[in-house]
Amino acid sequence: MDKHGYIVVLEAGDNVRDLGNVELKRENSGLLGSCPEYAELLDVGEILQAYKVAVLYDNDYLMTFFTQAGVHDEEVEQRLKNQAERN
Repeated sequence: MDKHGYIVVLEAGDNVRDLGNVELKRENSGLLGSCPEYAELLDVGEILQAYKVAVLYDNDYLMTFFTQAGVHDEEVEQRLKNQAERN
């Protein structure tokens, strides 16, 4: 953890709009309401892609989220895609 920070793996069916257990609360739209430090789309295999989203909570605390592309609703997928394309 000291070297890479905290890592969260989100699965199909996880509510990315309410991640209060990692301090991205529902009132703030969870991961969708955060301002990621960066996001990228990773090729994990020949046909599998995943998003990597890094959220900087403060100067000393970064959390990295991984989730498979294509397993969330259209709004979430579009938001993740837009964030990844900005980087």
